[in-house]
Amino acid sequence: MIRRQFRVPLGLSWIFILSCFITSVAASSAEPFVTLRSALAVRKAFESTERVEQSTGTLKVPAIVSEKLFARFFAISKATYPQSDDPTWVKQQFALGRQGVGRYFIFVGDHTLIEKALISGQYNPDQMMANVGYGAGTSCSNTQNYWLLVFKPKSQPLSATYPHNLQKWLDHVYGVKRSPKINPDVVDTLMNNRFSTLSGCPLDPLTGAFRWSDIDRCLPAFKDTLNGLNQKQCENPNTLTFSPSNQCPTDRVLQSFGPKPSAIEVRAWLFATNSFSEFFTGNGYSGNFYNMPSNRELWVDNAWLRNLPEIELLKVQCEANVSPHATALNEGVHQSSNPKPFGPLVEEY
Repeated sequence: MIRRQFRVPLGLSWIFILSCFITSVAASSAEPFVTLRSALAVRKAFESTERVEQSTGTLKVPAIVSEKLFARFFAISKATYPQSDDPTWVKQQFALGRQGVGRYFIFVGDHTLIEKALISGQYNPDQMMANVGYGAGTSCSNTQNYWLLVFKPKSQPLSATYPHNLQKWLDHVYGVKRSPKINPDVVDTLMNNRFSTLSGCPLDPLTGAFRWSDIDRCLPAFKDTLNGLNQKQCENPNTLTFSPSNQCPTDRVLQSFGPKPSAIEVRAWLFATNSFSEFFTGNGYSGNFYNMPSNRELWVDNAWLRNLPEIELLKVQCEANVSPHATALNEGVHQSSNPKPFGPLVEEY
């Protein structure tokens, strides 16, 4: 029997070998994406970011953050809390929403906020504040300690911060029988009207921000609601769960609205208790002066940081000079004796 041998033409064999070599080199030189699945992995990546002139692209390897991780930004006054430079102390003293007082549910940012933090890096606080909704022209201040909390929540429901979801969360907190009922017309009004229209408050023409010095120029219903929420003491300030025996300012103000609160009352209540700032539009994202969506916002049950199953605090370094305009903005807010809610995901303590 004659065996036939199949021979590859010399030219084709070299083409095949060369193509394999090129593929191998391309695969070895391509930068892989790193998936960060834990808060600890995020902290280590964040702390390894370098100082770059433009403070962008500071990670050497692109990173994707697990969708199970969420974030919240804290700006804590050094004068009020000199220990706030210590992450262990912050974990022991704070909750997701302020120091817990009367905050039964709060909104947080999803994994995309963490990814943006990794891109901007630890030495770019101004970009961080722009991401979370401080507003245009705001710079970091050396009087504050800035932290980005990265955490996994407990097994509670999460939902986007649409006004349509508000009734579900009020029922969740107060019970179906006790919670006020948000009329569908109120939801439509919240979705179709800007903050200045509902509140009657004038906004800064340069930044689009609300100035507390103008509070007396707001509609009386809006101003009165904020004044009612200025009382911060709860009967039992250590609990984050509502009960009829534990009345907080949040509860008393809600009860004063009656069974069917108006759109102005609901907007003022969200402004004071959930930091739904003048940039909030109800589309489920944090906003800014230009009405551009930034990060997905989700409602979550308030919880003490020390009780979360997983949490890391990322220190944002403030080394930039504060502009005169930003300083004037900050002083205008700090000098007010009224409650001081900030933009989406931004709190001052």
